[in-house]
Amino acid sequence: MFLYQPRPDLKNKSIAVFASIYPTPDKHQQTKDILKSVVDIVKNESTCISLKVIQSVCNPDHFMLYEEWCDYDEFFTVQLKRDYRQGFSEKLGAVRGKPSTFEFFEILSESGKLVEEKLADQDKYTCVVSHLWLKEEHRGRWGNVASALPELSEAADTSQSCKLFRSLNDPLLFVIYHLSLDSEQSPGMEKNYVIPFCFSEFFNNDVIEMQQVEFFQTRYIPI
Repeated sequence: MFLYQPRPDLKNKSIAVFASIYPTPDKHQQTKDILKSVVDIVKNESTCISLKVIQSVCNPDHFMLYEEWCDYDEFFTVQLKRDYRQGFSEKLGAVRGKPSTFEFFEILSESGKLVEEKLADQDKYTCVVSHLWLKEEHRGRWGNVASALPELSEAADTSQSCKLFRSLNDPLLFVIYHLSLDSEQSPGMEKNYVIPFCFSEFFNNDVIEMQQVEFFQTRYIPI
C-alpha cells in the first residue's frame, strides 16, 4: 500500500499508475465501457500524458488502466480527489470479481517512438508488462540504471515503445512496459518473453530475484 508524501526527488516528475481491475467473466463488455467512459473524462486533464485500457491474454478477467501523469504531487493532491474517481470506483463495484489493485511508479526512461495515432485497429496491438524484482544485494543498483538509461530516448524505432519504471514503495521492483505493433499473441507466450535489448544490460539472471510477465491486448487508447 503506497501512502503519499511530498518527496524532493519526485517534485515536478512524471509518474505512472497501473490500475488492475478483475471483473467477473460475464462483465467484460461492461468493464470495457466503464473504463472507456472514465478515460474519455480523464484525457481532458491538462496534467494527463497518456491513458490506455488493456486486457490480459492469459487471464481475460484481468483488465488494466494505464495512466501517466506529468506531476507527482499534483496527481496525489488533486487528481485522486476528483469526482470522477469516486464515480469510477462505484461503477467498478458492480462488475468486480475480486479487489482491484493500484501500483504507482516513477518513470525512469523510455525507448522507441511508437506513433499511437496509427492505432486505428486497437485490439491488435501487444502490450507486455514485466515485473522485475532485484535481489536484495542489488538494492542500490537502480541509481546506476537511472543515470545510464536517458540516452535510450534517442531511439527512433516507430514500431514499438518501451518504458522503464521503478516502484514508489518497493525499491527492488521495476516494471518494463513494452508496447508494439506485433499482433501475434497467444496464452503461454509469456514463458518465451525476452527483455528488450535496451534494458537487458541491467536486468539479467545475476540481479533478478523474480520476474512476472503478462501479455495484454490494447482495448482503448484515446486519440
